[in-house]
Amino acid sequence: MRSPVRHSLPLLLGLAAPLLWLSCAGNDLEGDDPGECQDGGDNDEDGLFDCNDPDCSEDPLCQASQDDDDSAGDDDDSAGDDDDSASDCEPCEGDFTVSSDAGLADLAHCSTIEGSLTIFEAPAELISSLSCLVSIEEDLLIEANTALQSLDFLATLESIGDDLGIEDNEALASVAGLASLQQVGGDLRIEDNNQLSALTGLGNLVSVGDEFYLWDNDLLTDVGALASLATIDGGLFISGNDGLLNLDGLAGLATVGSDLNISANRGLLSVSGLANVTTLGGDLRITDNDALCQVAAQALADALPVSGTVLVLGNDGVCK
Repeated sequence: MRSPVRHSLPLLLGLAAPLLWLSCAGNDLEGDDPGECQDGGDNDEDGLFDCNDPDCSEDPLCQASQDDDDSAGDDDDSAGDDDDSASDCEPCEGDFTVSSDAGLADLAHCSTIEGSLTIFEAPAELISSLSCLVSIEEDLLIEANTALQSLDFLATLESIGDDLGIEDNEALASVAGLASLQQVGGDLRIEDNNQLSALTGLGNLVSVGDEFYLWDNDLLTDVGALASLATIDGGLFISGNDGLLNLDGLAGLATVGSDLNISANRGLLSVSGLANVTTLGGDLRITDNDALCQVAAQALADALPVSGTVLVLGNDGVCK
C-alpha cells in the first residue's frame, strides 16, 4: 500500500512553486538597486515606472522632482503645489532687523509687516527687493549703515504706521526707492546722512502724522521733492543743513500742527517757500541762519498765523 504522503508530495510541490516565485518577486522593489528610479524601466514589474512607483518615494531624485523648492522659476502655483508659492504675498508678523541681502530675501513675500523693520549695518547694495511690501504697521528705521547707498529695495512701500527714521547713513546718496510712499503715521526723521544731496523719491509723500526733523544733512541743497507734502500734524524742525539754499519745495505745505523751527542752516538764502502755511499750531523760531536776510525772515514771521511765540534773530545774510 502506497503512503498518502507520497501521493500528496507532487501536489504540494506544485502549489508551492508559484508561491515561492511570488515571494521572491515581492522582494524586488523599484529602486532597491542604484539608478533604478531613473532608468525608465519597470524593475519590479508592477506596471509603475521610476518616480511614479511608490517604492521610489524616498529616492532623493524623486523628491526633488516633486518639490519646486520655493523658487519662483519653477513654481507652478497650482492648487496642489507643494510649497507656499514663491509669487504669493502675505502678511508677516513681528519685528525684523536686516543686515544682509540674505536677510532681506527672507522677507520678499511680506505684503505687510505687522511690526517694525530695521535696516542696520547693511552692505552698499541690497540686491533683493521687497516687491510685495505695501505697508509697515509700526516703524521703518534705516540707521547706522556706513556703506548702504540706496533704498531701491523699498520701491513698493506706500505707508508706514508709525516712525520713519533715516539716520546716520554715511554713504546714502539717494532715497529714490521711497517713490511710492504716501504717508508716515508718526515722526519722520532724516538726520546725519552726509552724502544725501536731495530728497528725490519723496514726491508722493502727502502727510506726516507727528514731527518732521530734517537735521544735519551736510550736502542737502533743496527740498524740492516734498512738493506734495500738505500736512505735518506735529512740528517741523529744519536745522544744521549747511548746504540747504531754500525751502521752495515746501510751497504745498498748509498745516504745521505744532512748532516751526528753522535754525543754523549756514547756506540758507530764502524761507519764502513756507509762505502758504495757513495753520501753525505752536511757536515759530527762525534763528542763526548765517546767509539769510533778517528782514526776509521777519517778513515771513509776520505773515504766518503763529499760535505761539515768535523768535527771529541771528540771521546775518545780506538783504537785497
